[in-house]
Amino acid sequence: MRTAESKHHPRRGAAAGFTLVELLVTVIVVAEILLIAGLMFDVHNKTARTQNQIADTQQSLRVAQREMVDTLRMAGRGGLRANLPPPGTGGVMPGLAVTLDDNVDAGTQIVDDEARTNVVPGTDVLRVRGVMGTPLYQLLSAGLGERNLRLTGPPGAEDNPSIADAGQVDVFSPGPSGSPQDLTPLLAAEAGDALIMVSPLSDGIYAVVAVSSVVVIEEPPAGFTGVTVSFQISGHDYDNAYWAFFGGPSLPSNLSSAAFVGLLEEHVFFVRETFAIPGDPGSDLMPKLAHVRVHPGTDVAVDGTGDDLADNVLDLQVALGFNSSLGAGGYRTADDPDLVIDETADGTNDDWLFNGAADDPGAAPWFGPWSPLPGTPQPELYYVRISTLARTDGREFKYISPPIDRIENRVYAEAMVPAEHDPERAYHRRMLRTVVDLRNL
Repeated sequence: MRTAESKHHPRRGAAAGFTLVELLVTVIVVAEILLIAGLMFDVHNKTARTQNQIADTQQSLRVAQREMVDTLRMAGRGGLRANLPPPGTGGVMPGLAVTLDDNVDAGTQIVDDEARTNVVPGTDVLRVRGVMGTPLYQLLSAGLGERNLRLTGPPGAEDNPSIADAGQVDVFSPGPSGSPQDLTPLLAAEAGDALIMVSPLSDGIYAVVAVSSVVVIEEPPAGFTGVTVSFQISGHDYDNAYWAFFGGPSLPSNLSSAAFVGLLEEHVFFVRETFAIPGDPGSDLMPKLAHVRVHPGTDVAVDGTGDDLADNVLDLQVALGFNSSLGAGGYRTADDPDLVIDETADGTNDDWLFNGAADDPGAAPWFGPWSPLPGTPQPELYYVRISTLARTDGREFKYISPPIDRIENRVYAEAMVPAEHDPERAYHRRMLRTVVDLRNL
């Protein structure tokens, strides 16, 4: 009898899937991967944010310095001395076209009684003067003996500039060279604005007076337009300040005519003291590099309280490079092809002033009076070096910025690791330095 062939059927196993232990291990591994990825993303994000802040800081420095450099290149335009006052009038600190208030004290203001112009203590204030935003007007069309200043004052003032206290001068377009002259800025001039007048005899003979009024000439010569500028030599609000530019209170005795006239300006650059909570010195300092225009030699603003050029600028330091008797080569004549402005490592006994902590503007050779004899050596300003220090917008946790020993003549003397927590060292800091050559002035 045939028996049925037995068939083998394998036993059905357990349902396919993950055990609880396997699932827990998978979750832990995925969590660790996500955590690592999150940490890497956070580090990358912080790095990118820091780099962006540093880039913004560097851009702010470039923008701010470009404004100062452009203004410095106009220093002395119009005839104001770009180096020093005339021999016999003192030291280099009251320089005319370029003046420096060095490492100012707390409470310093650019505009008197205006808190918005408070200056961060220890920083420098740079003042630059010249005929900048308006044309330099040419006047003479005849010989050097022509008198084009109509002077008034005591009897005889019309022939003796040294006793005059006021006067008038006519400005025409086109000028003596035949080129048109834009008279609009003169017509817009206000009472008290500074007018510089330069003699045709020498660019060393000049004066700064105050505009009192400007009117259109009703019947100018055929083919011309013109204005009459009335001015005061004395008796105006800024007479002492304006006299300081040329040794007033009277005009030079030989300034009976002017080859050029122009509206003199003064532009002031400084680190403005402002805080995270306005008016609260206990909050974080939020300094800005600022600019304001004032009447030359005064603390009276022309355009309000000015404007801000760059945020987070901590310090402005300026050094002045002179052709002086110090340095390795001593004083050199201006036409010396080997003229070198020497500088030492610590900034002492060299041709640069305010580049070392020991520099004293009240000591030789920086302090006059110098001999009035022609050709007598005296320091002549050739270079202005600007250094600006800025920081990033935000602090970085556990970051300590590299220490600063000194910037020019301001001593920081920071330790590699601060003995106490210094919130300023938690910012990334950057410095930019630019040298401006004034010899073309």
